[in-house]
Amino acid sequence: QIHAKKMNVTLDMLNSPALVIMTNRGYIKRIDPAVFSKQGRATRGRNMGKMRGGDEVTKVTHCNGLDTVLFFTDRGRVHAVRAYNIPQASTSALGTPFTRVLKLAEGESITAMLPVDTTEEPGAEGETSLCFVTARGLIKRTCASEFVGIRNNGKKALVLRKGDRLKHVIIVKKGDGIIIGGIDGSVIHFDADSVRAQGRAAAGVKAMAFKPDGLDDTSEDDDTSEALPANVAGMAVVPGAVVQSLGLNKASAGDVADDSEEDGEDEDAKGPMLFFVSSDGRGKRISVAQFAQQSRAGRGKKGMGLMKGSKLTALCLTGLDSDEHEHVIIGSQGGVMNRYDVASIRPQSGRAAKGVNVMKLSDGDTVRDITLLPVELGDDE
Repeated sequence: QIHAKKMNVTLDMLNSPALVIMTNRGYIKRIDPAVFSKQGRATRGRNMGKMRGGDEVTKVTHCNGLDTVLFFTDRGRVHAVRAYNIPQASTSALGTPFTRVLKLAEGESITAMLPVDTTEEPGAEGETSLCFVTARGLIKRTCASEFVGIRNNGKKALVLRKGDRLKHVIIVKKGDGIIIGGIDGSVIHFDADSVRAQGRAAAGVKAMAFKPDGLDDTSEDDDTSEALPANVAGMAVVPGAVVQSLGLNKASAGDVADDSEEDGEDEDAKGPMLFFVSSDGRGKRISVAQFAQQSRAGRGKKGMGLMKGSKLTALCLTGLDSDEHEHVIIGSQGGVMNRYDVASIRPQSGRAAKGVNVMKLSDGDTVRDITLLPVELGDDE
């Protein structure tokens, strides 16, 4: 309320929804998601602003103005800033240099960000944790209480092995499931509790195994300081209530692999869905019920078939409440974004199905991420 009075705005205005966008060369901006109108499949989208030579959009997240956004760096440190302190800009603006928002060390860069709703009262369901996944496939769970009171110069969040970098950070609770997708289209689902809690100085454990011809190397004796190619495309949390209601915490007799490449629609599919997007602009929805939990560090199952030369780049979980009014924003490396109605992408049944064309891309551009918008923002459309 004090900040709202200083800025001469109401608390509701200060807490308005926003998209935070950051680029590889260190620019950041906050924009209103309402500037994106819903589009049909296979349309080109809207350009997100000037891109200086060689720059590219690296991260996009949805938050509210009063949220605290945690920024994680390539040196394993975490910084915090209120979302409303990130300068607001138009879609055509370049943005503001990170250094005006965060106090980073020379050469330090942001690799992940996580908005946290600090207006909610702590729940009585037990301790929440932050779950970290690196590009090479390591995972670490740390109690959220260890990230209270982050100073201006940041705080150590995790230890990164040489050549690795932080890819994703999510919030998990006891009983939740964690889904991780590999760039080869494979998916693994395991119990979050199978990852024991570690302190901020730990490096983590293996989350998923990858094919020998992939990039399965999480050994500690890696002596290169260069960034190694990524194994991990994305991750999502399956709430514990969904895990229990769908019986995903144990493989059932009906959990038979459907690895066909049939593009047939799954008309009977209901409930939570995994939404995959590939680098070439294809998207796919498939029921999360097809992915029962298995042991951590396993190979996983096929989640999406891929066209030659493409890879899985992002995923999210939809339909936790209802997908009737859910929207997603899909963004490209070149800074183009498009908003889609989730329900317009018909679910498919085959795990190896390659999905449908979702976003039309310019030559040389690729899909970078997917952001799920809250249902209430879809209702306003």
